[in-house]
Amino acid sequence: MKINPSFKSIKNQVCNLSDEVVQFSLQDVEFDLDTKLNSLQNTENSFLKIQLKQSQVEVEDSIYNENLLAFLRDSLKECEIEQKKVFAILEVLADKSDLQTYELHENFFNCVNHSVRRAKDCENLIGLFLGEHFANSFSVEELCDFFKMILKKHSHYLFFASQEVFEKLKTLGLSEEYLEKFCFS
Repeated sequence: MKINPSFKSIKNQVCNLSDEVVQFSLQDVEFDLDTKLNSLQNTENSFLKIQLKQSQVEVEDSIYNENLLAFLRDSLKECEIEQKKVFAILEVLADKSDLQTYELHENFFNCVNHSVRRAKDCENLIGLFLGEHFANSFSVEELCDFFKMILKKHSHYLFFASQEVFEKLKTLGLSEEYLEKFCFS
């Protein structure tokens, strides 16, 4: 299912489809089976940064908590149905390991990919937040493979990061094709 973008990145700023810069703040939401996204006090200029821990999502190697991911999808769809202007960014936190081996990198990337695939039809999920581990743990080749994997099915996604993480990724040599999809938080 192809989703039309709600936003785009122009010079690493979030813009609406009329090319106007959107000022926003991120509201951290630690997501679990008790989280009610539609009851959160959200303003028009606030994006929900939904935080999932890898250990919540991937209960064993390549075995995922489908109940949690289905609840995430249902919660996002409920906001759409109620026509709430809730836009979300997903952050999967690498808490299962120190990401020191290629196998652990691959497990983490697959966990993130599986999480976004489960919410693939949610128009209000606009991208991913990439934390420090993206700048410090992976090679540029691994990162390119990750972005290619995510954007293959989610070409409308934006990537959110701090300016510091963005600069580190740029220094690593991440291609402009991916850097232009970044917005600063």
